[in-house]
Amino acid sequence: MDGIQLSGVASVLAMGAALVFAGSLLAMAPPRSSPVAGVLRYTGWTLLVVGTLAVWLLVGGWLGLIAWPITMVIWARTAWNYRAVQKRNLLAALELAAHHNMPLAPMVRAFADEQDRGFAARVRAFAARLDQGLDPQQAMAASANALPPEAALAAALARDSGDLSGALNATTYASLFDRTWLQPMIARLLYLLGTIFCMMIVVTFMQIKILPSWVRILQDFDLQYPLPQIDLSTPVEPPLPDAWIDWMVFNLPPAVYTVVVYSTTLAMLILWASLFLTLAAIYTWLQWRGTLMPRLPGLRRIINWVDMAPVLRILALESKSQRPISGALESIAALHPKRTVRRRVRRVAQDVDRGVAWQESLRRRGLVRDVDAAVLSAATRSGNVPWALTQMADSFERKASWRLKALVQVGAPLAILPLALAVALIAWAYFLPISELIKVLS
Repeated sequence: MDGIQLSGVASVLAMGAALVFAGSLLAMAPPRSSPVAGVLRYTGWTLLVVGTLAVWLLVGGWLGLIAWPITMVIWARTAWNYRAVQKRNLLAALELAAHHNMPLAPMVRAFADEQDRGFAARVRAFAARLDQGLDPQQAMAASANALPPEAALAAALARDSGDLSGALNATTYASLFDRTWLQPMIARLLYLLGTIFCMMIVVTFMQIKILPSWVRILQDFDLQYPLPQIDLSTPVEPPLPDAWIDWMVFNLPPAVYTVVVYSTTLAMLILWASLFLTLAAIYTWLQWRGTLMPRLPGLRRIINWVDMAPVLRILALESKSQRPISGALESIAALHPKRTVRRRVRRVAQDVDRGVAWQESLRRRGLVRDVDAAVLSAATRSGNVPWALTQMADSFERKASWRLKALVQVGAPLAILPLALAVALIAWAYFLPISELIKVLS
């Protein structure tokens, strides 16, 4: 790697980081909406993006054109997740203020003062709408860009039931489900993918740099250790590209053949394993986000419990307000942020319109188990439906939290076992002939 190129890339990255830092400092000083701060941050982030591309091109050559978009996607996903957390924090703060009968506009302005950049401006616009006398439901509907997707459902429920605190509490995910376990699970998955990627680099380096020298050494000593004997009296010429395996089998010593075959096979296995794990991670994430129907064994029930807990709390709120359950079902089917939940609840609403009991429809659609439907039916007869729904939602979240912890604790070590096997195969393929070479030299 040329020192001039390296210093140039480092200069671009350092300049980008300095501009981002300077823009952040300038944004903290009044006026907080200074356009100069935005220009500095935009220029700094652009330099960081270009510098990252240069780093990948210097490190990986043309392969950097594949690694750079992956890095940008991870970067963008991290920024999007940070913004989503900010929006949910604002909704949770609204729930806390409504629960204690505090004025919402001052709380929203105080929350905006702790933020920066465009998100702070959107939150201040939300506070301005509240100051103008709009109902919280109308202000929330007009400020969708400052709130998470479930805010629309909370606003509709608050408008129908008249209980803003209850509607926010039912939809803010401030629950018993321990979401902190999602972070170590994602971190371990990224560690696994990163380890596989590093193994691919190591095996590729050994195939290109180490293997040719190793093959020449073994051929010089004509190393033969116990393997199925191959008749070398009639060597096969490689007339066609698809005959290279036959040529290698009949012309190379068994030790060389072993190293070549097992190392190449291992490299392909690592490549396919990394591709499979990446697709599995994307497939799992799409199920967790509600884009796809949850079908993975073990994770399917966890996702169903997590999704159903807010739904049950919403039904409890409607039942407590002595409103028909069908109205809450229609609101969930129209406004719930997860597509899979909307589709399943829409079927329940259609069953209720046809005269099916809502408890039975929840059971038919797989949203609750038979025993849960029996409990809800008994609660309906005794008049304790809100209490039963709330307790069932809490139970679902506790079970989801325990099952997720068990899945992480058991699944993470099991996922490391194939890597250990791959390391053992590398050691066997490359270093087993050393013992035979020592015998020849001794």
